[in-house]
Amino acid sequence: MTDRATGSLIGERREVLTTPASGVYNLSATGNARGDWPVAEGYWPYNDGTFPISNAQMQWMFQADGFPSGGISANTATTPTNDYGMTFPVDEWISDYAITKGSWTNQAGGQTSYIELPFRTDFCLNANSANGNAISENGGFTFFSVMEENMYGGTGWGGIFNYARLYEASFSHTTGRTIASSGYFGGPLIFANKYYNRFQWRRPADSGSSGDYAYLVDGNINGTNGEYWGNQTNVIAISIISQETKNVSTNTGNIGAYYKYYAKIKNTSTVKTNNSGTMSFGGSGGSKVDLGYDFARPFFNDSTYGGNGAADVKHVACGFANRPYTNTEVETLRLHLLSKYG
Repeated sequence: MTDRATGSLIGERREVLTTPASGVYNLSATGNARGDWPVAEGYWPYNDGTFPISNAQMQWMFQADGFPSGGISANTATTPTNDYGMTFPVDEWISDYAITKGSWTNQAGGQTSYIELPFRTDFCLNANSANGNAISENGGFTFFSVMEENMYGGTGWGGIFNYARLYEASFSHTTGRTIASSGYFGGPLIFANKYYNRFQWRRPADSGSSGDYAYLVDGNINGTNGEYWGNQTNVIAISIISQETKNVSTNTGNIGAYYKYYAKIKNTSTVKTNNSGTMSFGGSGGSKVDLGYDFARPFFNDSTYGGNGAADVKHVACGFANRPYTNTEVETLRLHLLSKYG
């Protein structure tokens, strides 16, 4: 699998030049600055109200800071603001239960806002929102998330995110503010498990109703490196997944996925995890999305799967773009999110 911008093999070391307010920092493919990385809010480029990716093609996004200071009332459609002046086809979010908004002091000395979603709250857009045509033509999509990864203390899996009915041949999402149990696992979606220290991504299926899965974090494999997802307090995690898909019309195209997972202790320079690479899926199926518009809807902490593991996670920001970002763009986005929220 190659970087779609440079043609470099994913994982191949390459240089990216990033110019902050003063000086030039050379960043390796792992994203580690040669020297101290700047922490002051606004020091890195693009913290001036400009989204760091050109031609971003964002379908939807929320920033916790953009919601009202008192949080989100139950069953009340709420439109958050965002720092980039972006508008979206659907921008109202709604929840079955009231959602608390809070904040912590970040490393730059500012405040990072979060929303804490109640158990089985079905936090979702207030209407369907999708552009399968753009995803198919562009060969994939990008999902990013910033959250505090502490989870509920039980042993069950948690359904953290589900873009209901986006996968190919899934028909439209017609069940409003709940997800139908049929086709629930079609993807894309995220499951997490504190007991097993796992953070799982499922790509959208191109046949059947269950997408292949891979792990961004698996405590059974790399827990010795400090990767215990959901089992630590005060850890902020940045996850970015650039998922390739087949073209629905031609049934051709790559189906790999490139990921970046970065976790650090809040308000410190202590890095817990800084991983990236090609995802290894536990299956041989392809990956597609349906053609058309507004046939799918994103959900967080849904009530269909439930799973107590999804409770207690604090969401800072999340977004979905209708094209797969290049490796370089993924790293640029991570640096932006880190300086903004870390």
